[in-house]
Amino acid sequence: MGRTNGRKVDLSGGTLAIDSNHENVCLALLVAAGLLVLSVIPIWPYGLYTVLRLVITGVALFAIYGLGISNTKQTIGLVVVALLFNPVVPIPLPQFIWIPIDLSVAFWFWKISQSDAVINESGE
Repeated sequence: MGRTNGRKVDLSGGTLAIDSNHENVCLALLVAAGLLVLSVIPIWPYGLYTVLRLVITGVALFAIYGLGISNTKQTIGLVVVALLFNPVVPIPLPQFIWIPIDLSVAFWFWKISQSDAVINESGE
């Protein structure tokens, strides 16, 4: 049945396995995506963008840990996102460049959260 370290729920003849680690990663990616979408509204104080950098870097690193490194392109992309958004050595870019980056990363985080199978059905 694949991963079994999560919860199991009997579902009319099949078993539903929910890997709580993947569930947490997907939730973190969705929250980060939402924050990135909200960040393009130019009403936030600068300090909030610093916190956003910290959150996005943390979520990218957590996703690498939680999803594993089996998908090389995804892992490299998450490392690039973590480096781009890192608050320790910030990369100064003008706002008109950050907006498409923020929206692209938000879309990609959403896509990762939807494509990784959090719930696997099997006949066991």
